[in-house]
Amino acid sequence: MFRVDLIIVPDEDDPETALTMVDGTIAGRAYRFLLDTGAATTSVAFDDYTAQFPVTGHKRSSGVFGTSADELITVPRLTAGPIVKRDVQIARLPQDANARASLLGMDVLKDLAWRFDFGRRKAAPIDPAKVGEHSPASDLHLDAKAHPYLNVLLDGVLFDSVWDTGAGVTVIDSRIQAEHPDQFEKVGSSQGTDSSGTSVVTDMWIITDLELGGRRFPPHKVATVDLSHVNAGIEKPMHMILGFTTLVLADWLMDFPGKRWQLGPERLE
Repeated sequence: MFRVDLIIVPDEDDPETALTMVDGTIAGRAYRFLLDTGAATTSVAFDDYTAQFPVTGHKRSSGVFGTSADELITVPRLTAGPIVKRDVQIARLPQDANARASLLGMDVLKDLAWRFDFGRRKAAPIDPAKVGEHSPASDLHLDAKAHPYLNVLLDGVLFDSVWDTGAGVTVIDSRIQAEHPDQFEKVGSSQGTDSSGTSVVTDMWIITDLELGGRRFPPHKVATVDLSHVNAGIEKPMHMILGFTTLVLADWLMDFPGKRWQLGPERLE
């Protein structure tokens, strides 16, 4: 099994939240990428090496708070653990994109079934037959850009949620908190930055009743944000973005090609 080391980078001001990074290469040159299932397209920083590739197109994308515009380039080879892509089109970040990291998106992640153990900092491709082998798997919806959606149960209500390894904290639409106040305990505020590099101050909470895959999760930290901006420009509106503070609490089996998922019975060694 070809495992991938997950490099967990806690936030300096809030160590409960963190980004998940992986090491890879572009044409043999080392790069560190944000592992980001919430991004449709892989992107890389602008530097002396990536500047040599001609522009083949342009791409605009929306984050939770703002939008961004990147150039598209074609690189001869991209690798990250078991992922090997040749002559692949990726986005190149603008020169002034200091707040944005290179990232691995669903364009290169969606072809494999994966097991992710954020607590032990490991991930690995798996045989898709392992998903649902011992208990029924749950449906995974992939939209036109391959963003993965699954159902979350909160206070007896099902909500559509994006499974987003690029998010340092789980984000819940502020309207849900207003409608289910007994499930949230206020713990302050924090500055959050989205994929466009836009930063805002968000309310932080402990969510006390969240259930996924038939398992109730322990209380943990989430942020609340008005998701109407990002929902206005996407195919399938989301109620939540499941980020690191939730993902670190379980072992996840994600069969992207088969559009199925489940919680693993044990963690990776």
